[in-house]
Amino acid sequence: MLSLDALRVIQKSNALQCLFADIEKNIASVQSPELQDLALDIRNSSRQFARYTETIRAYPRQLLKANARTLSYRLARIYAASLLLTEAEWCIKNKNDRRAFIAAERWCAVGLEPLTHTTSCSYEDACLLGNG
Repeated sequence: MLSLDALRVIQKSNALQCLFADIEKNIASVQSPELQDLALDIRNSSRQFARYTETIRAYPRQLLKANARTLSYRLARIYAASLLLTEAEWCIKNKNDRRAFIAAERWCAVGLEPLTHTTSCSYEDACLLGNG
């Protein structure tokens, strides 16, 4: 249900723009050279997700509902990555501690791949799932 609620908010407000702005602010605050590649990966994932959400606005509601969990999960992972990045920046600058960097790097390694529309599920199957 939370995924469907998130989808509803995405469709009816500018919440995504605010969230993307916050992600960008988090990334822009990073100055450590060793974090720049990670920052670029997060920025690219965020921008790719933003483009994807614009594309899917034209999809039938049932198809959107069937993919709501994937969308919510991906958005949460990108936002969490930006927060982990800012934590890594703080730890490096203030404690000379790289553990947060390692955590951010590992987090991003398993969850920032591009989001694509699943083709393994037919439109009819997606509609059945979306109505369930």
